[in-house]
Amino acid sequence: MAEDTEQQLVRRPPGQEISRRPVVVGLIGLAVVEAVAGGINWKVLSQILRHNIAPASAPPVPTIATAKTAQPFTETFQDNQRGWQQDPIDVITPKIAGNAYTLSVANSDRTYFLYPNTAKVGTLPANFTLTARIAQQKGSSEAYYGLAFRLTPAPDSSNVSAYVFAINGNGTCLLLKYDQHKADAAPLVLKSLSNVSAIHRNDVNTLQVTVQGSQFSFKINDAAVPFSGALDQSGTPYTGGQLALMVSGPDTTFSVTSVQLSVP
Repeated sequence: MAEDTEQQLVRRPPGQEISRRPVVVGLIGLAVVEAVAGGINWKVLSQILRHNIAPASAPPVPTIATAKTAQPFTETFQDNQRGWQQDPIDVITPKIAGNAYTLSVANSDRTYFLYPNTAKVGTLPANFTLTARIAQQKGSSEAYYGLAFRLTPAPDSSNVSAYVFAINGNGTCLLLKYDQHKADAAPLVLKSLSNVSAIHRNDVNTLQVTVQGSQFSFKINDAAVPFSGALDQSGTPYTGGQLALMVSGPDTTFSVTSVQLSVP
């Protein structure tokens, strides 16, 4: 595997879009830019933030501050009791059917964060393990997908703070950090690895994030990801927040067959 690195990301002009859906879904657009780090070519990403809001007649969505702490669960998508997004937004079409959450992104390079209803799932505790089984069924091997955690939207939904563990079919994995307080809203690449042999190029990948306070560890298909050094030296680590799935385009389809939250 190539050496890991820390890299500031480039920013695209901001945009905004409003949808009439009571379950809040963060939409973050990513443009692909070629960069060189540690002697290897890899993809870095830039951000456009979008959001949607509830109609006035809908019950209020609990804020991060008032939501309950999440309890352990295993989601196999037999139904939608946890309130995952299913209405099409922008160019993404999410659908729960056949014990899978299928996420199709049309002709756009944006990346989408979709998470369950905060009132039904709650916010993440200090210590947890988050695991998801995700398969890319269509699209370029350069498209990123993965897990977000400690995700907290800004009060005006103009930005988010979050960590993101993402992979692509070319064998690259990234640990990203978004900071809603940064003026340019550009996320950091905290760590990156290329040529990760544990990533299945054309099959299901099981991604796992384990958090013990400010200590993180990651697995891909039960193989530990060897990020070296301190994972987040950019400031105070995030706490609380929500879990989310991340997928990106263009012209991609992903199938999520399980999401599991374990609490020690």
